[in-house]
Amino acid sequence: MRCFVLCVAILALPVPAVAAPVFTVSEQRGGVYADAWAETHYNSWFDPDSGLRFHSSTSDTVSLEDAVPDSGPFNRSLTAIASVPPAGSPIPGFDLDGWTRESVGGAESRATSSVSYAIADTVLAISGSGMAELNREMEGHTSGAAAARSQLFVNFRLDKPAEFRLSAQAQVVDTSSYKGSYVSVSLFDDFFRPGDFSVGKTFRHDTTGDVMETGVLRPGRYNFHVTMDASAGNELWLTTSASVTYNTRLEFSPLTCEDLLRGSVQPTIRDAQGNIVADGTVMQARFEPPGGLQVAKEVCEVHHFNWVNAVIDYPTDWTYVRFPAGTNAVITGTKIPRGESLFDPNFVSGTDYAVIKANHQGLLIAYPVARPKGITPDNKPLYYQEAGAFLDKGHWSGFEEGDNALGFADEPRWSDDLFGSSDSVQFATALVGVDEFGNIAAGPWTDLGTNFFWKSNSVYAAGNQVFGLQQFQLTIDDGTLPPIKAGGVFDVQSDVVPEPSTFALAALGLLTVLAYARRKRRSR
Repeated sequence: MRCFVLCVAILALPVPAVAAPVFTVSEQRGGVYADAWAETHYNSWFDPDSGLRFHSSTSDTVSLEDAVPDSGPFNRSLTAIASVPPAGSPIPGFDLDGWTRESVGGAESRATSSVSYAIADTVLAISGSGMAELNREMEGHTSGAAAARSQLFVNFRLDKPAEFRLSAQAQVVDTSSYKGSYVSVSLFDDFFRPGDFSVGKTFRHDTTGDVMETGVLRPGRYNFHVTMDASAGNELWLTTSASVTYNTRLEFSPLTCEDLLRGSVQPTIRDAQGNIVADGTVMQARFEPPGGLQVAKEVCEVHHFNWVNAVIDYPTDWTYVRFPAGTNAVITGTKIPRGESLFDPNFVSGTDYAVIKANHQGLLIAYPVARPKGITPDNKPLYYQEAGAFLDKGHWSGFEEGDNALGFADEPRWSDDLFGSSDSVQFATALVGVDEFGNIAAGPWTDLGTNFFWKSNSVYAAGNQVFGLQQFQLTIDDGTLPPIKAGGVFDVQSDVVPEPSTFALAALGLLTVLAYARRKRRSR
């Protein structure tokens, strides 16, 4: 059985499938441009610009009216050719120092450019090619230049969060010395400012590319821009050329909640200074979904995220009880059967947890579980306290790191007279989605790495009169807690590996606790 016990306990609501994103082209503009010029002139030190020059230039542009938005394909293709008289044609001579010289020569510049653009389902594809070439005879003084350019600028709107895959293949061959030919592919948001979303790549001579970028886009307006330039010429006595071909694709995939959650929780063991270590006392985790928390909230259809944390295994000589706050737990406590998970912290209002254990004389001693500072049970089985309807000031919000991540941290400790040499307490922690009223609306999810279990055997010195017999299961040391003298967090595992048998034993108990919490909520 691979199902994480918290899934059974919380009866996670099914996550509705997310429809394909609406991909709407708002505007397209750009086009193709071909320019060629060629010349031949006399080989004279006195009049290097004399001779014949031919120039040809043509261009075409793409606008929204050229095609119906969200349809395709359409394309543009242009050719420009400029040529001087062919080789062997007489060119008038001239007198240089009393003798006459005739020169023959020819040059031809050619430029062709094309671009096509199509949308099919959730794919926007742009392809194009360019060729610039200067052919010259080796007699006489000839020169020329050719340039083929194209660009397409597409503005589109994405109505739902989507995963994108930007890919490009390009071949750029440039025999000129300055190697100025290139293809540039970029994707950026509509209001391009420093720090805004922007990805892309430029391909130059002898470079090729494949998949460039993948990621998640939020709903909004974006621009997809492709520019090509093939340039050749301006080199005496040489035949030069440049050729460029390219294909680019911008693909969108509908996002599911599972897509965003998979692998997004990273549990780590840390020391008191926050450093990742192998033998620290702090259990820490970060939920950091691609695209940020807001995208994950939208796709998973929740108001926000929180954690569920529970004790699922503990030493065999312990008995957990729930007792009315302010009373003697040994006398008034109600035994919590072993195998029933205990939410940490206790969430049932008006009550507290305690561990009951017999001392060496056989007397039952109660070790109350301390509450986190300033927190009282709110009848919601969540790690960070919710603050009522619409959660304007939820305690959970203080643990969101902007829109990037939601943190988790716990540094439990117990009196050392509770533990034997090999004793420890095992916890199960799971990410859940919460609605605007602070109720669990989605999760836990299975086999996505959003659930993990861990053990701790951290202890402080028994007999500390300041702290009495209290146990601190949910807390981060603010300098007022008893210092940990030994032990720490260990055996951290994710739910992507087979779960231990204790998880199966804990499932029914955790379900019972949650059902009790729901009955309490309905009766209020």
